Amino acid sequence: MSVGTERLGIKLEYSTFGVRWQPETVRVSQAFLQPEFSDLYRSRRSLEPSAAFAFSRSLYATAGVQFVDLEMQSPATGSRSANAGVGSLRFRHTFKSGEISHEVNAGYDAHAGSRTLDSDYVYTRHLWDGRYTFSQDKNRVTIAMFGGRIIGNAPLFDRFSLGNTETLRGWNKFDLAALGGSRVVHGSLQYGRSDDFHVFYDAGAVWNRGDPIRVRSAIGIGFGSTEDTNLTLGFRIRGAHLSPNIMFKVRF
Repeated sequence: MSVGTERLGIKLEYSTFGVRWQPETVRVSQAFLQPEFSDLYRSRRSLEPSAAFAFSRSLYATAGVQFVDLEMQSPATGSRSANAGVGSLRFRHTFKSGEISHEVNAGYDAHAGSRTLDSDYVYTRHLWDGRYTFSQDKNRVTIAMFGGRIIGNAPLFDRFSLGNTETLRGWNKFDLAALGGSRVVHGSLQYGRSDDFHVFYDAGAVWNRGDPIRVRSAIGIGFGSTEDTNLTLGFRIRGAHLSPNIMFKVRF
């Protein structure tokens, strides 16, 4: 909703989630912590008021507060709060010359959980991302990268993960970091013809501070829009071996 000017807008977002954890996530969590100290939760409710300001058509910033209530898995733990200040800066611009276009999309996002906000989690989360797309007729080449780090103790929903329909396609997140990580880096190279099909190469790593960094990679082919609905056949690269994985994505 705009407020007096098209440059300024405000938003109030409420969401609620019921969670059912995969057995691998529960196993890994219990291997490190006693059940009463686990970060696994049964449900998550969040309220996020925010404001956005557009400096230009290509550059805008957002700032707000995220209030999150977690009903923990263990009854002995009760509930926890994961309240944080959130902000972002985004740049997006398209340069066109005849049938050729160049699109640049880059941004920075930050979350900061604080005792001042009555949060049980105190942490700072940084995420940088960038994407460049070259298009001519129906041909499209995209290069994308992102990296992030977390300082402190972040809740599970704010930790980094790879291995889904958008990152390290072909890998399973439970083979990489079932509980997520505090460090992440990822890159992707993709060629496609409109929304008919695309081929890709992904590489990335997710880890915690002090752990060794293991870079994984994958190749594959997909059909349909990368952003909305698609069918992807990804191959995990493990030495000289390729392990297939079929993924289907639907966004409502």
